[in-house]
Amino acid sequence: MTENDKSRRTFLKATGAAALTAGIAGCSGDGSSEPTDASTETGTGTGEQTPVVKERTEIVPGSTAVEKTGEYSFRITLREPFSFAVPVLAYSAFSIVPEGVVGDIQGYDGDMSYEEFSTSNPVGAGPFRFETWESGDGGEFAATAFEDYHGEAADFDLQDAIITSPTARFNYFLNENADVAGIPTEKYEPNKVDLPSGAGQRTGSYGPLQNDKTVNMARTPTINTFYVGFNMEKVPKAVRQAMAYVVNRESFVESVFKSRGAGAYNLTPTQIFPGGASAYQEHWQGYDGGDTGGSGFDGLSGYPYSPNQNDVAAAKQVMREAGYGPDNRFELNWLQYESGTWKQMANTIRSRLEAAFIDMNISSAAFGPLLSQSEKGQHEALTLGWIADYPAPQNFLQLVDPPNTVYDAEGTQPNGARLFWSEDAMADENVRQFMVDQFDRIQNNPGTSEEAKQTRADAAVKLEEGLWASAAMIPIYHRTDDLFWYDTVDYDAPGAMGASRSKMVNAASGVGGGTVNGISATFNSLDPIASGNTASGGKIMDMFDAPFNYPNAAPEAEPLLVEDFEANDELTQYEFKLKEGVQFQGDYGEVTADDAVYSIRRLVESSNSTNTYFPLSVLNIDREERTVTYTETPSGE
Repeated sequence: MTENDKSRRTFLKATGAAALTAGIAGCSGDGSSEPTDASTETGTGTGEQTPVVKERTEIVPGSTAVEKTGEYSFRITLREPFSFAVPVLAYSAFSIVPEGVVGDIQGYDGDMSYEEFSTSNPVGAGPFRFETWESGDGGEFAATAFEDYHGEAADFDLQDAIITSPTARFNYFLNENADVAGIPTEKYEPNKVDLPSGAGQRTGSYGPLQNDKTVNMARTPTINTFYVGFNMEKVPKAVRQAMAYVVNRESFVESVFKSRGAGAYNLTPTQIFPGGASAYQEHWQGYDGGDTGGSGFDGLSGYPYSPNQNDVAAAKQVMREAGYGPDNRFELNWLQYESGTWKQMANTIRSRLEAAFIDMNISSAAFGPLLSQSEKGQHEALTLGWIADYPAPQNFLQLVDPPNTVYDAEGTQPNGARLFWSEDAMADENVRQFMVDQFDRIQNNPGTSEEAKQTRADAAVKLEEGLWASAAMIPIYHRTDDLFWYDTVDYDAPGAMGASRSKMVNAASGVGGGTVNGISATFNSLDPIASGNTASGGKIMDMFDAPFNYPNAAPEAEPLLVEDFEANDELTQYEFKLKEGVQFQGDYGEVTADDAVYSIRRLVESSNSTNTYFPLSVLNIDREERTVTYTETPSGE
């Protein structure tokens, strides 16, 4: 591990940022700037509330290494080399807003309050201008085409009904109130699908619906993985392996998820796996029955846990070898997102594990509480998923880099899954070190040379093998996104990065000056730095522009507000030249470098930012930190 690696991990542990937010999958990160490094209790011991002296690390205002170098040019300096800066800057949190529009960082009083900007008057440079938002179930969101958009302007407006119930959303679509929608798995009927065979995105038809209409359908394999993860400090390796033996992915995908996806044997999805789809398949197939993580561990030849089988016998054997049996059973608590499909799968797994001396208790929680509980280590097994922040293996494999998985007592951690893979966890020490070494190989070879790319690819494959050996996480499936639309709109379904990375102006056409009606889940903010779920991210994409963009969610970023860019040889400094003449909505004039600098500073320094994960943990923008000591009085029982 290099000194840079050490400083990276020390800082990430100190500053923290929760990683799995946004939608069911938990796809993107939000940050927390006030975690605890250390605490000291003081008091009288008389039963009174005891003040606690705490320390936190915070960013020195104005120290974020983003600077104006010309009227339309700016520079970002990173602490460490990073070759994926461009795709990261396509994330909606980096959207550029007018300089000083909100006074939530040092040096600015603000043209409006944060509440006004984030709920009723967002101003960006995107293809749609905000009109109204009534939050909560039964509300609506509306935006109108921005005629002065710097790209191809939309010839239609947007209006979304905000509906939380899957059944209600389906009925809304059935009544033809929405032009484009999804169909919940509970209502989805595979026999009504007419799609061409083959891989990749496919477009066909679905129907008839209960209203006798046949609609258009697109099926897109998106870059995601859904999984079962374990708190390794609480769940022994034998229990984790037993579950791996009884998970028949193909059966679950077909029967539970109704073939809307593919079985996952690697954490890294097929589209970005080193070598592509064929290499993905070859990697997990053909286990030779050898070592699963003993001394001298150097990887596995394939997936070792009876793929495509419900191997209860092997599960029983591994539990017996660990000392379990009829009179010494293990009680496992399973926590899942509130989902009927996941509950169905959990019930099946539970029935199989009973024969392997494991009693599984199933509980569910809404997405927010699930994240909160698991970040504090209050879980044993849980279901989550990850949708790509940027299309590279390390965006997924960071989840299982052991130092990134251990949250502190207050539930803060920059970017790892909730595995609690500590040095003294119930895991093979040599496998843990193997995982650390392989992830460091990725971090230490950020360049664009063929040698660096090959090193990262080899390390990524090895990380998958270490994950098999540890059974710290069991990938279950890679979801496909199905979208349906009436002939009222010409619709080009978004690509592999998913609908939340697509602007409606790139997907819809043929409306002729009308309105595209859709359905949205609830969302929390219209401010790019505070958008915390998939639904709000989609709205940000329509109203704001970032420096780069995934054109209709294709997995290759291209310039959007940026005209040109270059990086130094070390990949630690990036220079960007903005397009000239781009206009903000409202009366805020032209987009300049001052706006870009202010926007990135807000993302890093504002107390309203919930997305500091991206500039600090992913890009690792250079900045100064300081330690602040404060006293906190615990709340009463």
